Parts: sequence; C-alpha cells; structure tokens
Amino acid sequence: MKTKKVGGVDFLGYLALMRKCHSLHITARFDKEKRATEETGFNQAEIHEFRQLFLNADINGDEELSLPEFKKMLSQICPMGEKNSNALSTIFHSIVCEQHNVEGKDDEADFPEFLWVWHGLLECNFGGIREKTAGGQSLKSMHSSHKPEPEYLA
Repeated sequence: MKTKKVGGVDFLGYLALMRKCHSLHITARFDKEKRATEETGFNQAEIHEFRQLFLNADINGDEELSLPEFKKMLSQICPMGEKNSNALSTIFHSIVCEQHNVEGKDDEADFPEFLWVWHGLLECNFGGIREKTAGGQSLKSMHSSHKPEPEYLA
C-alpha cells in the first residue's frame, strides 16, 4: 500500500510523529505531578483524597479548575468574604501562571497546580484551614461521588 506524502511526511510518518508528541505530553504531565507530590510532601492517601476533591470540583470536566470552581469548593470549609476571596485569588494566580512546561490554561489549575495551591493554603493556614481539615475529615466530606481518573493517570 502506498501512502500519500504531505509536505515531505507520509501518513504513517505523521501518525508516528503525533504518537511521539502525545507520549511527550503525557510524560511531561506525569513529571509535573511527581514534582508536585514531592514538593508538597503529601502522602499517597492525601493525594488520593485531593484527586477525588479535584475531580468533583471540576464542574466542566476539562481536567482544570478555574478560580470560581476552586472558590466554590473551598467555600464549603472556609468563609469566602472579600478578604479571603482576594487572598485566594492572589495565591491561586501566583501558582497557576507557571505552567511548569505543560500546556494548559494559564488561569486554571491542573491537578499538580491544585496540589501546590492546597499546599500554599495549608502553609499559611488560610482561613484557619488546618484546624478545619484536621484528620482529613473535611476533605472527605467535600467529595461524595467518584469520577473516573484522567487517561494519563490510569
């Protein structure tokens, strides 16, 4: 079977190139999540809880959380008055604007950025969040349904 060349690359060459690009993208996403896990110091049980929380807060299913999605999720345990809302916006944008070599929207948090945001919130005890999430009970109550994990994590 002869394949038609387009711009010097035949169809099979094009498919191989697309497969390689996809593989590089998946590897970069995995590496980013691994860095986030290491840098935040969360254990595997906490990562699992955060993933469930993330998946349930991702209203539109695009594997990224906008600031309004994040605020809605967080407002279940922290009051979101003007002061907290402004502080959260600053923390959120300072983290998500750095894509860490992975494509995505620069104003939305993917899962690794979600971990970094949570780490920042816990470090500064945002709205007394440490006390409100002691033992992880508040995190467990914030998610009740299970959505499938994204393809690159399965």
